[in-house]
Amino acid sequence: LEADEHEISIRGMYRFYASHFFADILRDPNVNFNYRNYILGQIDLSKYDAAVCDEYFSKYGNLTVHYRDTSDVTLDNDNFDLTKLVQIIGLIKDDCDMMIIDHLHYFDLNEAKPENSELTNIMKTIRRMNLMHKFPIIAIAHLRKKTDKQQIIPDNDSYMGTSNIPKIAKTNIVFSKDYEHQFDKQYLFGTFCRVLKARAGGASNMLARLWFDSKLSRYRSNYDLCRVDYFGHKITDIDLLATPDWAKSCKKLDIAALTAPPF
Repeated sequence: LEADEHEISIRGMYRFYASHFFADILRDPNVNFNYRNYILGQIDLSKYDAAVCDEYFSKYGNLTVHYRDTSDVTLDNDNFDLTKLVQIIGLIKDDCDMMIIDHLHYFDLNEAKPENSELTNIMKTIRRMNLMHKFPIIAIAHLRKKTDKQQIIPDNDSYMGTSNIPKIAKTNIVFSKDYEHQFDKQYLFGTFCRVLKARAGGASNMLARLWFDSKLSRYRSNYDLCRVDYFGHKITDIDLLATPDWAKSCKKLDIAALTAPPF
């Protein structure tokens, strides 16, 4: 609901082009490779076209993206509301493995009703569709501006709008910027990820410090496992020897040995 038309596929292909470009030992070192220059067509990447197309469609060939105002659904295309959501789900339900809604706060609401009431109805409808059609639905939501400046990790009270958003959801996952680990020269930026609620189990005071690589426009496989105190004020790294069984893929990033994107 937020992205421009075709933006998802454009961003997805950028990641494949970036991987090929930085892996190419014969690449032009003077090329300023970044997303802006890529979408403006200022970089000649034609030598990678065939490989990128094969990889992209191999991985995302079954991905269907609905952009608002471009649907074949014969409803008022000036609005994206609950009626349209239910009809779209009805069209794709038999072939859908998972649905992602980006994002809740871009729904068109009934201005005659309270916003919190409308958001609650959206969440209830998503949950009902989830139970009815048996596939997971991920709904992305904004967080409100924090009032506690010491709070590093958002909690279930941090969602913008009604508190029914985290109450109705089966699983709540939050992301927040790690302001202490921002390495501009290495194109790496720390991001905290925590499971706040998991009806199937798994929520705890543990969280991961992920590393976003801005050159590749994706998160690296490395992550650090940490703990956060009750108030979300203090982060403590967990020793690799104490890593639980489910986090065996945890690989700390060697900050002291940071270089250009490795492949």
